[in-house]
Amino acid sequence: MIMIDSNIKKHFFSFLFYFIFFIFVSFFFVGRIYSYAGSIILAFSLFHFAYLLLCNTKRRVIKNNIFDPFFVFLFGYGLIAVFSELYAGSELSDFELHFKVLLACFIPLACINLPIRFNNVFFIASSIMILTSLSIALWQHEVKDIDRVSVKGANAFADIVSFFGVMSLAAIWLVFNKKSKIIYSKSVKYLIFIIPIVLFISSMYVTVLAANRGSWISIPLILIVLSLVFFGFNIKKSILSLFALFALIFLSYSVSDTINLRVSQALNEIKLYSVGEGSGTSTGLRFEMWKFGIDSVADDLVLGLGVKGEREAKNNVSDEYNPNIKTFSHLHNEFINILVFNGIFALLFYLLWLGYLAHFFIRSFYLIKSPLALAGFLGVIHYFFVSLVNVKLSYNVGVYAFIIVFSFIYGMVRNELNAYIDRSC
Repeated sequence: MIMIDSNIKKHFFSFLFYFIFFIFVSFFFVGRIYSYAGSIILAFSLFHFAYLLLCNTKRRVIKNNIFDPFFVFLFGYGLIAVFSELYAGSELSDFELHFKVLLACFIPLACINLPIRFNNVFFIASSIMILTSLSIALWQHEVKDIDRVSVKGANAFADIVSFFGVMSLAAIWLVFNKKSKIIYSKSVKYLIFIIPIVLFISSMYVTVLAANRGSWISIPLILIVLSLVFFGFNIKKSILSLFALFALIFLSYSVSDTINLRVSQALNEIKLYSVGEGSGTSTGLRFEMWKFGIDSVADDLVLGLGVKGEREAKNNVSDEYNPNIKTFSHLHNEFINILVFNGIFALLFYLLWLGYLAHFFIRSFYLIKSPLALAGFLGVIHYFFVSLVNVKLSYNVGVYAFIIVFSFIYGMVRNELNAYIDRSC
């Protein structure tokens, strides 16, 4: 019998884990790859956790990670959501996404304890994903003559591509980082500076073709935050970067009929709703859903209504609200949606999780100067603003794109942080 060294096995599983993540991100919108690869990642993380439980020497590692705020807040949100659905008497299928959120909590544990790390794979995979998505969008728009391109839904398509586009901007940090061990030539520095911007613009063009204005809300703030982050390291480059990016936004707004139309349309719909009209418009229906959600959950704030209770409330909706809100399975605002479906404690744990992620990523960036940590921070900001007008956790594609990716980035940054602490000791 051929005996395989245990270290070889561990290295093989490390490579396999990150390779699946690479495929998961790179070809997210190609067929059902995201679903198959994402499910393998979740299963792998759970089996890895079970393996650690069987190893006495690893129990201290588990204890340290189980009490990690990331795990506590996300797992707490998932448990409360499951309990609220049980309390409401929802169907078994209504629990599926909550269980996937619970499984995603174990992803950082796998990242931290596997012996080989491929942290740079994220930016490479993100680049492939954005370019692949752009190709799909252009093919639909130019060849199939589709006005509003869509994969897994126009909103989901635009929100997810823009999410990766925003995070790709963090790679610009490699130009600013004077302490990097790698010495770049001027030509390479220009490429490092230009490529993330091209990827970002490509992702924004996808949102334009998908006519999704919800993905644009965070962009001015993202660019300001990015410039402020870089400001302390190189004032001249920071100002030039900010000027160049805002000039691109202004130019895009000036020349794009779609952007002009969608922004003007939103402002007009808000104006109409403010005077008691336009409740059936895209923006008006969102306001109607938010108002309905807050009103309907007033007496069930602790555990919410659950999927079953929310459906019943919509079916019995009064004439006070636009009847078209019945056609939607969610409330087009992640935070109101969680409050209505799962209660105030689920919302509290979810907000604490997002807040902790933002704090961890920006703190880690300033400590270890990691572009991956900066990517995570920008991703949290973008996700927060996207969540104000759309819902991601009500769909399989949303849970996979955001929860799994955040879990992976968190685990990889924890790797870098642990390595930094070990070197400092």
